[in-house]
Amino acid sequence: MDWITSPMWPRIAVGFAFAALAAFLMAAIRQRSLRLAAQRQRDHDERQVWRLRLDAAAALLKRNESNTYSWSGFRKFTVSERHEECAGVVSFTLLPHDRRPLPSYLPGQFLTFKIKHQHQVIRRCYSLSDAPDYPIGNPRTSSILQQPSYRVTIKRIEGPEGPGICSNYFHDQVQVGTILDVAAPSGYFVLDPEDPRPVVFLAAGIGVTPLFSMVRSICNSGRSHQREVWFFLGIRDREHGVFRESLEQLAHTHDNLNLHICYSQLPMGTPIDRRFEHRGRISIDLLKQLLPANNYSYLMCGPESMMTGMRSALRDWGVPDDDIQQEVFSAIRQPLRTTTPTAKVTFAKSDMTCVWNAEEGSILDFATAHGIVIDSGCRAGSCGSCMTAIRSGEVDYVSHPGTSIEDGSCLTCIAVPKTDLIIDA
Repeated sequence: MDWITSPMWPRIAVGFAFAALAAFLMAAIRQRSLRLAAQRQRDHDERQVWRLRLDAAAALLKRNESNTYSWSGFRKFTVSERHEECAGVVSFTLLPHDRRPLPSYLPGQFLTFKIKHQHQVIRRCYSLSDAPDYPIGNPRTSSILQQPSYRVTIKRIEGPEGPGICSNYFHDQVQVGTILDVAAPSGYFVLDPEDPRPVVFLAAGIGVTPLFSMVRSICNSGRSHQREVWFFLGIRDREHGVFRESLEQLAHTHDNLNLHICYSQLPMGTPIDRRFEHRGRISIDLLKQLLPANNYSYLMCGPESMMTGMRSALRDWGVPDDDIQQEVFSAIRQPLRTTTPTAKVTFAKSDMTCVWNAEEGSILDFATAHGIVIDSGCRAGSCGSCMTAIRSGEVDYVSHPGTSIEDGSCLTCIAVPKTDLIIDA
C-alpha cells in the first residue's frame, strides 16, 4: 500500500482522471456521430419515400389530365349554394359561370381561389369536400366524364389578417350568386381508386374535408368494391362536428365502414354510444385497441400537433413511412436541422439583399416581412403557386413538398436557405 502514500499518487490519479474523461468524451462524440449518421439516413429514406409517393400520385393524376373539360389558369364560378355545416364552418357549392362542363377530380384534391384584398392578389387552396361524380373502381374514362358542380367547406379562421384573410372573406362576403376565380382541381394527396388495401382515415377538425371526399367515394363505389375502412374523427363536441351526421349515415348503410368519433371537450354527463363514441382525442392507444393489426394504409389530416404526434406513434408501432400520408393546411414548422444559422438572400427582381436567420421562417415569410410579394396559395408546399426560380445557391425544406418541383426552382413557402441565395423575386 506504500504506492498510495507515494508523492506520485496525485499525478497518477490526475492522469487516470484525464484518461477517463478523454474516453468518455470520445464515446460521447462517437455516439453523437452515430446519431447524426442515423438521422441523415432516416432523412434520406424519408425523402426517397416521398419521391416514390409523388411519382405514384403523378402517374395517377396523369390519367386524369386527358380530361377534355379541364382548363388552365383561372375560370369564373358562381356560388349556387351556401350551407352552414356547423358553428364557424360553411360549405359552398360552385357552378361554372360559362356553363361549360366540368372535369371530374380525384378524392382528396383541392381548388385554388384567387381573391383581391387591399390592392393585392391572394391565392388560397381549399379541399374539395364531396365525392367526385364517378364510381371508384371503374375504368378511368375521365375524358367522357363530367362533374355537375364542385363543393368546398371552409372554417372561419379568427383574425382579419394572416391566415384568416380568405376564410373571413368567404364567411362574410361570399353569398349565393357571388362570382369567384377558381383554378382547376389539383393536389397529390389523393386516394388511389385501384388500391384494394384496407385504409385508416385520421381526421381532426376541418381536416375532415379531403378525407370525407375519399370515404364517400369508397362508399359510392357499390358492393363490388368492399374495401375495409376505419374512420377516426376528432372533434370538440357534437355542435362542432363537420360531416359527423353524414359519416354516421354512411357507417349505418355500409358494413365495410367502421366509424369512431373522439370528443375532446364533450360536457361531463353527456351520454355517448360506447360502440363508436369516445372521450378524448384520437390516440395510438385507441388505434391499438380497435384495429386488428397495423398493416393498413393511413391517411390523416388535422392540426400540426395531431399529425406530428400520430406519425411518430405510428412509426413506433412499426408502420412504414410509405404507408402514412398526410395533408397539411399550413406548413408544419419543425425545428430546423440546418448548419446555416444565417444566410444572405438576394431578391433579384426587387433588387434587395437581406440577411436571413433560422428564426425568420420560410423564404416566403422572409420575403413578405421585407415587403416583397411572391405568389402563394396553400402555404404548405402542395399547390406550387409560390414556386420561384433559384439563380444561385441551395435550399432545404422544413416539410415534405406535396407537389413536383421544377429543376432550378424551390417552393418558397416551405423552403429555407441552405447557402447564400439569389432568387428570381
